[in-house]
Order: sequence, then C-alpha cells, then structure tokens
Amino acid sequence: MSDSIPLLSVEEVLARFEDAPHVANPPTYEEIHALKQTIHRNAAKIRSLNGGGGHGHLGITMTPPEYAQIAGAANAWVNPVAPPPNLIIPPGTNGLQERNMRDQYKQRCHLYLMRSDTNGSTWSQSPSQISLPIYSANHQAM
Repeated sequence: MSDSIPLLSVEEVLARFEDAPHVANPPTYEEIHALKQTIHRNAAKIRSLNGGGGHGHLGITMTPPEYAQIAGAANAWVNPVAPPPNLIIPPGTNGLQERNMRDQYKQRCHLYLMRSDTNGSTWSQSPSQISLPIYSANHQAM
C-alpha cells in the first residue's frame, strides 16, 4: 500500500541500529543499564503509528507502565495480532468492499510483520547470557 510505512527487512532494521555495548559475563549493573538504553533507542528508531506514533517501536522493549510514563496513558502500546493466513472474501461482496477488505488485510499483515521483524532484531542485541526480565511483558518468541 502506497500510504503505509514501508515494510523493512530484518537487515534494514538492523542497519538503523547502533551497536550494542559490550557486556561481560557476569554483567555489571552499568553494563545492563547501557544495553537496555541502547535497545530502547534502537527500537525507537523504527517508525510505528502504534502507541501514539511518536516513539517508534519503543513499546516492544518496555513494560506497559514504563511505556505509559513516556507516551501517556492514552497512548498504550498494543502488539498487533497475527492476521489469519488467508483472507476470505464472502460471496456477494461487491468490488469496492473487496478492495477495502484486501487493503485492510494487507495493512494488518504489514503491521504485524513490521512488529515481528523489529522485535526479533531488537532482541538479537541482547547477549544470550543476560536475562532481562523487565522486557518479558512485551517480548514474545516469534
């Protein structure tokens, strides 16, 4: 759709990110804090209209209360739900209705895939030896 935010590949998402800081094993508080801030900045670089539209994908890296402090309570981050694998056009649907249904379906797919790709790219920055439970509210395995 020409009026939507372009869908970026995982490689394009990662190209926008700053490098994650080095984290020792075991990590220090300062290292974890620096990593958390980098992950927040990187998620915010990927545009989204979700959560008020002003903070990119920052909402996928924060708990709902943390995001509400930044974006305001009226701008909750809501993870897009995966659309069904196939669009079903009911019999008797006219041409305009069908086009609208297809456009809405494409938009839902686009939003879900963009969130999914950004989510995977953002979380790939966290070294495997670090568990960041503060993010678990929005991080979902894809």
